[in-house]
Amino acid sequence: MRHFVLFIGLLVSLLAERSYAQLNYSSGKRSDWVQLPYDRMIKPAGKLIILGDSAKESHALDCALSPDKKWLVVQERYSIVFISTASNEIAFTLPIDSISDLKKVMTTFSGISWYQKDNTSYVLFSASLKDTTSFYNDTLSFLVTLIWNGTGAYVHNIFQYHAVPPARVAIPNELLVCEENGRDFLYVVLDGNNQLLKQDLNTGDTIWIRKTGVAPYGIAEARGKLYVTNWAGRVPDSNDINVAGVPWGRAKVDPKTAACSEGSVSVFDLTSGKLIKEIVVGLRDHCRS
Repeated sequence: MRHFVLFIGLLVSLLAERSYAQLNYSSGKRSDWVQLPYDRMIKPAGKLIILGDSAKESHALDCALSPDKKWLVVQERYSIVFISTASNEIAFTLPIDSISDLKKVMTTFSGISWYQKDNTSYVLFSASLKDTTSFYNDTLSFLVTLIWNGTGAYVHNIFQYHAVPPARVAIPNELLVCEENGRDFLYVVLDGNNQLLKQDLNTGDTIWIRKTGVAPYGIAEARGKLYVTNWAGRVPDSNDINVAGVPWGRAKVDPKTAACSEGSVSVFDLTSGKLIKEIVVGLRDHCRS
């Protein structure tokens, strides 16, 4: 009997705690406890900032701190959110569909970045348009440059990217801005196209396009070299027999697990775009079996 009473007491306590978490979370106020799927509870270590539209696929994908460390910009699926680091409050939200040229567009996986020039703060991010009229249509992708004035953000420039078959979407991901001989250049990886693109940041003119490994994702610069990470490793050659689609094109796979068999880093010369070497590395988490 004693064990039964103890069990009932614990059950009531858990139900009350869960109800408290649901009540506070649904109201948009900070709660000591938040309910996760499968009846699991989590207690945030810091302040919980709720962003995005709850009626859509709402989650943070990437973020970047401003050069003066006063602002944190968050790339959410359907909006760009500016948070004050002083107050830890949302200062401004820019819904992507509020931009006339970007209706039915959502952000890509990552790549949001700040760039400071002549006392002006710029924020760059990548997005793609979902075209449902045909599975094989070329779906446009975009790179958007915003100007942030401390109270709001507005569009400065928009570049478009087309898919290169067999890809159906270019998927711009991480990006990098570098000043070279007084000119500003943009480097952006195109995940769907397996390409690295260099273009003039002001005019959008293409300087060069280079082939990368399969599904390039991240980019970094060091000592005049560009390092591009490839989710699915090097491009298979004619001698590779263990290959599969990823979801377009081909990638090296493990015949036992059907997962990618490698990851890689492509190293390019910053100025010329010449491929210097490819470094084989381990797998990203999503490629593991």
